[in-house]
Amino acid sequence: MPQAPIEPMGMPEHPMRHHRTAPQRENRGGGWKIAFIVLIIILVAGGIGGYFIKKSVFEDKGSYAKSENSAVWQAVFLANGQVYFGHLKERTAKYPLLTDIYYLQVNQQNLQSGDQNTNTNTNSDATQPQISLIKLGEELHGPKDEMYIAKDQILFWEDLKDDSKVVQAIKDYKKK
Repeated sequence: MPQAPIEPMGMPEHPMRHHRTAPQRENRGGGWKIAFIVLIIILVAGGIGGYFIKKSVFEDKGSYAKSENSAVWQAVFLANGQVYFGHLKERTAKYPLLTDIYYLQVNQQNLQSGDQNTNTNTNSDATQPQISLIKLGEELHGPKDEMYIAKDQILFWEDLKDDSKVVQAIKDYKKK
């Protein structure tokens, strides 16, 4: 029969000799720190990326800023069908500002063609529109010569050439 190992006499038995120790775990305390740092990096990168996307896509400042010149006249076309002429400023704001404003007013004049003595009402009556350039501020309620327009009401705007009929009419009006 096999014999058990003999313990040397006079030596006390070591308390840990028969005690099994649990397997050593890796230090997992640093894992949450790494995850937190990665999360912070992702949030910062996302914030920076979002800022530049907003600037380039939604504000589109580049194309607006190129022609924001106070000497250039713009035609501003609104969703309700009105068109105003003036200098469009603060184009990226929620309410862009239009200054030095003019608009067109159309009056219909009835002209009869042919014999004046005829009393028949036929298609010989022709209407010829008379178009007038009106300066904002001359109306009964006396508005100031500036208008804040909701950005979502502006369909589009365009720069006018110096030799356009509207710009020439504005220059003639200013000479008076």
